[in-house]
Amino acid sequence: MSTQTVSLRLLLTGNAAGELGRIAAQQRRDTRTINDMQRMGLRTQQQIRDEIRNQERAYRRLRTSGTASANDIRRAHQRMREEVRRLNGELRTSSTLMGKMQTAGAVVGGAVAAGAIVNSQIKPARTYDEQLARTSGTATYGKGMTVADRKLVKVELDKTVMSAVRSGGGTREGALEAADTLIASGAYDLASVKQVLGVTQRASFVSGATAPDAAAVTLQLKNFGLDPNQISLGQDIAVAGGQLGGFEYDTMAQYLSRQLPLAKAAGYGGVDGLKKIVALNQVAINTAGNQDEAGNNVVNLLQKISSREFSKQINKQIEPQAGDPQLPKITRRRTRLVGVRTPAKITRCGPD
Repeated sequence: MSTQTVSLRLLLTGNAAGELGRIAAQQRRDTRTINDMQRMGLRTQQQIRDEIRNQERAYRRLRTSGTASANDIRRAHQRMREEVRRLNGELRTSSTLMGKMQTAGAVVGGAVAAGAIVNSQIKPARTYDEQLARTSGTATYGKGMTVADRKLVKVELDKTVMSAVRSGGGTREGALEAADTLIASGAYDLASVKQVLGVTQRASFVSGATAPDAAAVTLQLKNFGLDPNQISLGQDIAVAGGQLGGFEYDTMAQYLSRQLPLAKAAGYGGVDGLKKIVALNQVAINTAGNQDEAGNNVVNLLQKISSREFSKQINKQIEPQAGDPQLPKITRRRTRLVGVRTPAKITRCGPD
């Protein structure tokens, strides 16, 4: 046995052995605590710090993009500050909970005691995990997938949500709500949601609109004839319209999702049609008492334009010109009753 080996054994039997033992025990407690937090849907401090950095990166990208207006940047900065403030609060709570869980784990042993301590404080994180499971279930419903494949879809959906938050800003809960709106519509699957979720989050983030409202606009833009590569342009047109006029996007988004189907029925469509509808909203605010009244006025106008009575009157009074929106033609079919003859003349019979 060498002198170095003897010296090492002597070292480990002294104070160093006790210190190494304490370090190993602490590492085991930390690992167990992190596992317990993940099982209950709580985010670790590292995950929260990563999201704070994502919020800051999204704001910096918007500020240096050269496409955002001063109002867009101001609102995005305000939302970023609010979200970072919330995340810092969650970080402090996570740190406190981790200490309590470690103490409880050492005294009582395990996640049962830890769960009793943090039960009232884990609802938001647990809600995200539950909503993630529901949304992934919607995406896989009726496809005959195995349990393992459905779990992979859940993981992929979570990655899509976090990627959208990194690129567009906002919160993971909001991005998940937007994804759920798009997937539940049946117009988007998980693969196509990846293309538009970041754009949807960006519109929500810079304007202050809710993520589901921005998602409803994204859905109707597709139905309005915009292809996936034009969705970003469509959202930018709507957001810019709110900035240039008095009808802000955060309220207008609620009405655009109702107006665009009516506008399509009236013959509008595509990017050019969208510009006209956004401009119409900005004109309407000048004669309305508030934004809600303006939105409803546009809805009522589009309903009137697409009505049969209005179409008949316009056809009588105005000669169509090239480029005018055209209502879809309605083909009428006559029903012929086989074997039934209609008398040419009905003779009234009196009393004999």
